[in-house]
Amino acid sequence: MANSGYRERWAAASSLDHAWFHFAPEALKDQYRDARSEQRTAALQCMMEGEVRLKLSCGELVAYAIRLPFKSGDEIELLPDLIFASQDTEIDWNNSKIKGFGGEFSDVRVASSIGVFDPEIENLNINRNIINELGNSVLSADVGPETKKGRPGTYAAAREVLLRLYRESPALVKMPASRLVDKFNQRYPTQAAAMGMQESRLNERTLRKHLLQFRKELEETGSVD
Repeated sequence: MANSGYRERWAAASSLDHAWFHFAPEALKDQYRDARSEQRTAALQCMMEGEVRLKLSCGELVAYAIRLPFKSGDEIELLPDLIFASQDTEIDWNNSKIKGFGGEFSDVRVASSIGVFDPEIENLNINRNIINELGNSVLSADVGPETKKGRPGTYAAAREVLLRLYRESPALVKMPASRLVDKFNQRYPTQAAAMGMQESRLNERTLRKHLLQFRKELEETGSVD
């Protein structure tokens, strides 16, 4: 998605050849600094790249890039989350290049998704009116599909909590799971109990998956029927 407003964000973002370290978990950074062999260093870098790619695929991070071949008048593009989720995408971390979805991108840079809500709001078609409309369908939603063990899935209860949070502040739709998880879990156990589910907190990884599904539903249908 090209947008002239992305130029400043692209200029301020971290190049891909540094982003794998900059946005990696602190624990992995510490291990990388303490590594005493090239083999260990390479293994840790691979792990950190995987973590950053996961965050990009779930929308916690965003990537801007220049599409190749560059043409006069072209603008910086915001790469879609799915390009990082696809196994067919080729990522050249060292040279900050990506090939995927039939396109090739250069000078790829990564930034936090916080603050990127405004330029995407038109594309996602999300606003307070839509959020309010979604609430009516979510309040009457079924518990959802069962797990392989016969227990109800957690998405229906999570979706209800997410919707209530977004009614308060629609910008939360792009907040990373790592930042949202504590606030989310202040409400989730009560909601889960009300729906006959186990009263337990969701971990960050599960919340990340639910956030991704919630965003996709909003983007694709404008509802969560």
